[in-house]
Formats: sequence, structure tokens, C-alpha cells
Amino acid sequence: MDGGVFWVFQGAMTLLGWYGGQFFNAWIQPFDHWVAFGLLAFIGAKMIWESFEESESGFRFTHTVLFTLALATSIDAMGVGLSYSVLNQPVFNFSFLIAAVAFGFSFAGIYLGKWLQSILRNKMDLIGGLILIAIGIKLLVDHGVF
Repeated sequence: MDGGVFWVFQGAMTLLGWYGGQFFNAWIQPFDHWVAFGLLAFIGAKMIWESFEESESGFRFTHTVLFTLALATSIDAMGVGLSYSVLNQPVFNFSFLIAAVAFGFSFAGIYLGKWLQSILRNKMDLIGGLILIAIGIKLLVDHGVF
């Protein structure tokens, strides 16, 4: 299920962007990277904070966190869909490819993360939080904010 959520969000956001076309592009493009950064930074900061707590359980990977991460990481896929719409290119096969790659990497990453957490304990929460914040910062850099 975990990788499937990323599969659905990546594919759906690509199609949503394609259908949104010019109107939606003009509306969301100025701040899409800030939304993604905010979501990633919030979850990353929460993971870092919880890595310093005394609890053995660490960060709880809930369905809410899963859906928030899937949304945050699929906002750029919507931009790809918008680009295809502007260029009058078909997007269905490309959307499926994006979704399939997202599924594969998400599935592998989630299970690799669970395995590493059994070894690294709360340090994994710290590392994961830093990685999410770094991804958010990279989005800002890619959009020319820095």
C-alpha cells in the first residue's frame, strides 16, 4: 500500500496538471515550490524533533504522514503535466511511467527505511528529517529562489 499511494499521487497529479492547462499553470506555478517545501520542511522538522525524544518508538509513519509526503513530492509532477499541456503533447503513457517509477522507488525506500530504523533507531528519524528538508530546499533552488 505504501508505494501505491505514491503511484496514485504521481500519476494523478501529472494528469491533473495536464488537464489544468494554461489557466492552472498561471495560478499555481508562482508558489508550487513553496507549498512542497512547506510540507516537506514541516514533516522533516517533526521527524528531527521526535528523534531527540526519549521514546523508543520514534517517528510514527501514519497514513496522514504518508498522504502528506505523497502530495508534497507529487507537486512537481503536476508541473510536468502542465508543461505537456502547454506543448500539446499526450501525457497518459508518460503519466503511467512517472507513477510506476515513483511506486518502485517508494516501495523500496519505505522498506529499506524500516530495515535501517531497526538498526539505527532514532538516528534514522534524524536522517530522514534532514533528507526531507534537503529535498524541500532543492525544490526551492531548482525554482531559482536561491
